[in-house]
Amino acid sequence: NSVLTGFIKRVWQANGVASIAVRNRGPCLVRFKTKEQQQGVLRNGHLMFDNKPVIVKEWNDEMKLVKHDVETVPIWAKLNDLELKFWGEACLSKICKKIGVDVKADHITQQRTYLSYARVMLEVQVGRDFPNAIGFIDAKGNSHRVTVTYDWVPRRCDGCQGLGHVVDECRVHGEALQGKP
Repeated sequence: NSVLTGFIKRVWQANGVASIAVRNRGPCLVRFKTKEQQQGVLRNGHLMFDNKPVIVKEWNDEMKLVKHDVETVPIWAKLNDLELKFWGEACLSKICKKIGVDVKADHITQQRTYLSYARVMLEVQVGRDFPNAIGFIDAKGNSHRVTVTYDWVPRRCDGCQGLGHVVDECRVHGEALQGKP
């Protein structure tokens, strides 16, 4: 938790972090000095920590501090050996619809300075399967297939409904489901 706390302080230091309250292996609360500073962080979009999304939500008194209320998360996907002619924003968006909702391409993809893969951030449903390849048909009717790799994929536990692990790794339900004392 000290690593995450240090990350939050470093990334949001200009946004007036007043305090950080952490929960073991769970969500944390970040208090800002002003409402304007808080709103600035909420507007900044997606934040990643160790290739995993930091889910940022405005707190309200109905909110529960649990991970299983998250239904969608951003992830980075690499479309390997995708022909350069398909790297436009509209093409990438259409190709990626088979995985999730296109959010943005990374800077290197936008500038086309590294041509081995196009890297895009996608908003995806938690707990779904992620294809290793995507097939699509171009405007001329030609069929194409591109392999996909992910920096990280969200996993949901069928036992506790938490994120980041599966039931075999679950501290709450894993041992009970495997019949261990």
